[in-house]
Amino acid sequence: MVNQKTELSFSAEFHKIFTKWCSGTYDSILGQNNLLPPFVRYPIIETKATPLAGKGEVFLVLSQHLLHDKLTSGLYFYLIDRFNEGNNKNKFKEIFGYVFQEYIGELLRSYFDTWKVIPEIKYKKEGRKIQDSVDWFIKKDDKLIMIEVKQSSIFLKAKQNPSIQEIISDLKKTVIRAIEQLNTTEEDIRSNKYPELCEFNNIKSFVKLIVVNDPLYNANYLVKKIMSKEVADLKFQVINISEFEILLSNQKQSESLFDILYYKAVEDNEMDFNEYFIKIFPGEHHNIDFLMPIWKRFIAPFSQNKEKPNNM
Repeated sequence: MVNQKTELSFSAEFHKIFTKWCSGTYDSILGQNNLLPPFVRYPIIETKATPLAGKGEVFLVLSQHLLHDKLTSGLYFYLIDRFNEGNNKNKFKEIFGYVFQEYIGELLRSYFDTWKVIPEIKYKKEGRKIQDSVDWFIKKDDKLIMIEVKQSSIFLKAKQNPSIQEIISDLKKTVIRAIEQLNTTEEDIRSNKYPELCEFNNIKSFVKLIVVNDPLYNANYLVKKIMSKEVADLKFQVINISEFEILLSNQKQSESLFDILYYKAVEDNEMDFNEYFIKIFPGEHHNIDFLMPIWKRFIAPFSQNKEKPNNM
């Protein structure tokens, strides 16, 4: 069935390995005792029952949604859990943060030819303090896009068992810190006090964007309503990486990211990007130009057509 739907050629052994990875017995599910809820970790139940002779064991898929998540966004949380050493020590999370930030830079360099892409800048402030700027700048003439990158929006506990208090607590550690970073960088650029930032002395128009790895549905509405007392300037946008990839791909020919973000802040500041795309890209396409050659190389060994992937 999977091979028919995907036109791939996964062997029976691959199916067994995948099913084993996704499934847990009743005992392993009931004995689960960590941050991951049991059905997030095991979206399939291994029943150990064989009601029909010669037909094999019965497996129960509890939720197609959870099964999909385990293969996509859930991999991040699985690895976070796998490498958790306690006391806020997690080598995977630390390394992933650097890789994710650099991936955003790769995307920007791929999609912008007439705008200048500039990485994070370190500069000296009062008292010899070293200050980090936002993670990425995109500059053209007197316009500047400032981008701050965050792995998380809210953490797993708030996603699985949400409460307003838990969500607010997480947002203060993630999105609010990103907003503060964006505002600090803008203020320091406008001050014209720091030689390391002199490239931006002519900037007159700023737009601010936060890119997060994990989806946070209704992010722009939630953050701007729930955290309105925490944030003075609400003219920023929050977007997850999947939406950001789509946005960059659709604006590629016109390189219109600045205008899109500027007018969204004016007209539809609390709207999420999945809805905003319908408004600005009626014929929106979801094929990500940057990812297509990577996908083809990855999937080539399993393709029924066995086509050679294009060179990257």
